[in-house]
Amino acid sequence: NLALRALRMASTGQALVAPAFQHLQGAFFLRTGERDRGRTMLRDVVRQVRALPGPDNWVQALFTLESIARTARAAGDAEFARWAAEEMVNHDPNYAGSHFALGLSARQAGDRATAAREFAAALGLWSRADPSLAEISEIRAFQSGR
Repeated sequence: NLALRALRMASTGQALVAPAFQHLQGAFFLRTGERDRGRTMLRDVVRQVRALPGPDNWVQALFTLESIARTARAAGDAEFARWAAEEMVNHDPNYAGSHFALGLSARQAGDRATAAREFAAALGLWSRADPSLAEISEIRAFQSGR
């Protein structure tokens, strides 16, 4: 909170680092039981980072979304994890990690059909990836029922 207040008072650099601070604070709220507050902050972060122009910001937005989805899954918030994963797919449907995140959130919610479909999409996009990639191993374990 102190860092955010100091940042709001700063005249330069605010746009550069504010989303990162908000991301951390939103993740903190999500993990400590203040889900609504955390979700609101993280949705705002997504809106901010997706609005930034340029290819570097576009990629950073994708990885921010991925981090938010991971945090939501870790916090046990399957609904918000799915929202973040869907945002990833909307942002870049050709990124295997988008489909992997959606598969993970579906699996966490008990939706095996969606998980299987999204994991298959991720495998297709990772067809040339190193077969020892941890995500591929996790998908294979899911497919074999482990």
